[in-house]
Amino acid sequence: ANDAFGAAEAITGRRGHAAGSNRDATTEAGEPVHGGSASVWYRWQAPVDEAVTIDTAGSGFDTVLGVYAGTSLGDLREVARGDDVDGLQNAEVTFDASAGTVYRIAVAGRGTGNVILNWYTTPAPENDRFAEAEPIATEEGWTAGTTLAAHVEAGEPAHAGIRARSVWYRWKAPSTGTATFFTEDANFDTVLAAYRGDSVGSLTRLAENDDALGTHSSVSFAVEKGVAYAIAAAPKTFAGEFRLGWRVPPPNDAFANAQGLSGASGSAFGTM
Repeated sequence: ANDAFGAAEAITGRRGHAAGSNRDATTEAGEPVHGGSASVWYRWQAPVDEAVTIDTAGSGFDTVLGVYAGTSLGDLREVARGDDVDGLQNAEVTFDASAGTVYRIAVAGRGTGNVILNWYTTPAPENDRFAEAEPIATEEGWTAGTTLAAHVEAGEPAHAGIRARSVWYRWKAPSTGTATFFTEDANFDTVLAAYRGDSVGSLTRLAENDDALGTHSSVSFAVEKGVAYAIAAAPKTFAGEFRLGWRVPPPNDAFANAQGLSGASGSAFGTM
């Protein structure tokens, strides 16, 4: 029933599932090349300004996805395209949806069979904007984060030369020294950058890195006690979840900065 673009099946809501088939489906004249044949169509009107993920997990054949904006086959603009996510035959796309916009979704593939279409929107992370940077403290630690549904903020600099959807952290140095920030346990290729400044448009870059630790990133820079620093973590390509770690070596890390001890007996506290 939804073989033709003009007869696209309507799907609604911030999340849901639709079941169908592309058996006996055809390719229309003027239809975009999605990367497969025998397409069926869906239309979805975004209810909110959020990132949306659409996938074909559970479908019975090797699927491809194409998402478009436009009202006819002749004026479609490609929004996203997906094929073989995670090495599987499922397709997946994620894009920023605008409330009220109608998106046309084509499911095609290399073969025919049952179609399962899944969709869900994702709110932006709480620290998506510079002004809402997540506060972190202590000389060392880690925090869990995600770049899923993050945005590129107006006036935001490119991090390590990459204009990507970043999340922000604000850290006040508890001591003077050299701080190191790094990503770990990430399921995507990360980028890191460190800055000083009070607004996203007036930042001074202190350090930036891409792939110092394989697909993970690490930055080191001089810090002063009591000064606040901004850290941006972003994806190089696909977004995902990660952990941000940091540490500042103790003041007596270097031989030249050995902590002085005095008296016939006593005690001193420190960290390694």
